[in-house]
Amino acid sequence: MSETIRIRGRLTPILGRLTVRRRSYFLLEELRQGDRQSWKAFDPLSGPGGHYFLIRRLPSSMAEQRLRVFHRLKVPTLPRVVEWQRSREHVDVVLNWFDGIPLAESLEHIRAGRRPAMAPGQVVRLISGLVHDVSHLHRRLHVIHGDIQPANVLITDHPSRLHLIDFGSAWTMDWATEREDGDGHHRTYAAPELQMAEGRPGPSADQFSIAV
Repeated sequence: MSETIRIRGRLTPILGRLTVRRRSYFLLEELRQGDRQSWKAFDPLSGPGGHYFLIRRLPSSMAEQRLRVFHRLKVPTLPRVVEWQRSREHVDVVLNWFDGIPLAESLEHIRAGRRPAMAPGQVVRLISGLVHDVSHLHRRLHVIHGDIQPANVLITDHPSRLHLIDFGSAWTMDWATEREDGDGHHRTYAAPELQMAEGRPGPSADQFSIAV
């Protein structure tokens, strides 16, 4: 019989446990992002009722670059590093978790008639908010996401806010010459310079993806 824990009144099966910096996290679901491991996790001791977290396991070869990215994302609407732990083979990074559904899933529900289409005004507010956040990402944090697509954008309860997630392909502008390929990119939404691997893409690559 699989192990379970009680989360907010409900028994929930777990995949296992992972300790990061002496804190034990219950692994609830594996989230494959490219060839790298990620989990939705839960810590019952983080505040009243506990909190969900995202744990990403990064190869040691790219840990420095990814940590540089994550440590710059000190904005409420972007993933934030809670703690991290290094071993010889990998680095486990604990990030805050956003509740919501991917934009790709929401669009699929609309196409299938399971959900009404968004009103034009709501669409404008959501996209305007995303443009503002990505502009802040470039100008203030000097980070390029590199893989903006509906699967990496969350719709939450906020009426004018989309959350950009999955910074597995992101890089800092001052790290561009050392950039390694991340989790890949979507052939429909990626800018031509990303698909053809010509040179080092800049902020315009993110702007292209938003426009699509």
